[in-house]
Amino acid sequence: MLDLLPAEAPRPEVIRCSAETGEGVDAVAHAIDVLLDRPGASEEIRRERVRAAIARIVDGRGAAIGRVMLEKLYGWDRAVDLVMSGRTSPYMIGEEIAGAAFRELER
Repeated sequence: MLDLLPAEAPRPEVIRCSAETGEGVDAVAHAIDVLLDRPGASEEIRRERVRAAIARIVDGRGAAIGRVMLEKLYGWDRAVDLVMSGRTSPYMIGEEIAGAAFRELER
């Protein structure tokens, strides 16, 4: 496949990786990031990459906030006990935690 590139085109780095073991996956992800962030990448691609990075960070922080809210409202053991006893479901606990978080935002 590399021989199909024009002679003047830069040769991409070949990175050995394994999806089975995970070896080299970080290197491939980094190489893709470098390629997409290079000068000349379209504004639209760069904007989407920034948007995706922000979303990953917010999603991660949102999960952390949800865990803090769970501890505050129930505690892990009580939440598990309520589900195991059939008095509620994981979905209902998640909904209550999300509702409490949104109510806090409205204050």
